[in-house]
Amino acid sequence: MGLLNKNTSEDSGMVTDFYFPTSKKALIIFTRNPQLGKCKTRLANVIGDKEALEIYISLIKQTVNITRKVTADKFVFYVDSIQKNDFWDDALYRKKVQTGNNLGVRMHNAFTDIFESGYQKAVIVGCDIYSLN
Repeated sequence: MGLLNKNTSEDSGMVTDFYFPTSKKALIIFTRNPQLGKCKTRLANVIGDKEALEIYISLIKQTVNITRKVTADKFVFYVDSIQKNDFWDDALYRKKVQTGNNLGVRMHNAFTDIFESGYQKAVIVGCDIYSLN
């Protein structure tokens, strides 16, 4: 069975998110868009925006390396907007945008989206967990 999301391409108005699930399990990864001044802001107050961004990018790369091997369908939920051709390989990760006005609501909405798509098990991780393995 294929899944059709209601996402459309802004350019053509055509549906762009159709895929065949490979599992009943989903891994949801929450990430911020890696932009100067918009990630690791508390850390940036101490070490500066540039260094905080570099640390965040290294954490993203670590998360990609670890999650690439997970045997579940993988979803990256961005805070601001979906990024094409970034660290998250479009062939391995489905990409979505978080919705809601606080983290709890955004997590609830992500779980709802995934479970309504037919997945039976799901877990959310952030991409800034250094000890993730």
